[in-house]
Amino acid sequence: MNDVVLSICCTSYNHEKFIGKALDSFLAQKTNFSIEILIHDDASTDNSAEIIESYARKDNRIKTILQTENQYSKNIKPLANFLFPLAKGKYIAICEGDDYW
Repeated sequence: MNDVVLSICCTSYNHEKFIGKALDSFLAQKTNFSIEILIHDDASTDNSAEIIESYARKDNRIKTILQTENQYSKNIKPLANFLFPLAKGKYIAICEGDDYW
């Protein structure tokens, strides 16, 4: 049975300066229901993927999709093609990797 109520979907590309704050803000949310954090890094050329991986190692609610080739430049939309199909939650929240709650 699926117990995830909220799937947080986050896209990132070269958000090294911001992605940690975004992930911290997701993890700081106080809920009485289960969440998952799905984060797609679109082949960043900075340290975004490494930062994302370090967070995922510390919290099993974080699921990563780390591209080696930029998908957006091929007109492939990360949310529709990668994140939404993996979302297990009854509800979906979207936040970009250079933003936070």
